[in-house]
Amino acid sequence: MTAAAVAAARTGGPPDDDHHPLLEHVAGWVLTILLAVLIARFGPL
Repeated sequence: MTAAAVAAARTGGPPDDDHHPLLEHVAGWVLTILLAVLIARFGPL
């Protein structure tokens, strides 16, 4: 597969959304802490 074919195949997707990297970082930490709390409370599944 040539580079042109790869580039042509990848042009149909939505553009990357890099407008809120801080929000994504905070959301990741919130989910990590929530998972840790659930594991601590109920034990590993």
